[in-house]
Amino acid sequence: DDDQPTAAIILDVNDPNFEDGTGRQFYIKWVNKSYSESTFEFERDLILNEVEYKEHLENYNRRKVKPTRKDMKKLDKQGDAQGRKLYKIFGDQIKQSDEEKEKQVKEYQDVLEKRVFKCGGQLRDYQAEGV
Repeated sequence: DDDQPTAAIILDVNDPNFEDGTGRQFYIKWVNKSYSESTFEFERDLILNEVEYKEHLENYNRRKVKPTRKDMKKLDKQGDAQGRKLYKIFGDQIKQSDEEKEKQVKEYQDVLEKRVFKCGGQLRDYQAEGV
């Protein structure tokens, strides 16, 4: 066999090959730290320090998948539909009374405030008002 052995993750700090068995490395953006303080960390060190990283890694891998042409067309159609809906609310040439327009704007702001984004966050009332 000409197979090269792969580097294993050695978790035992007393093992003589501890420094050689480092495994994968990740670029970590730490919570409450600036991006300039991000560091490269070995997977082994994350495991030893009981850092919860697997869910973040799965989220990253899911986000980095390039969408297919079919997915892009679907997103484009959704964006067009959203644009038409917004034009009906905010368009300059729409014949509505101020009360009707204000009611539709308020309804749209309420929808924005209730929306939960992928990260789990939501817009605050003043942010929805700014949109």
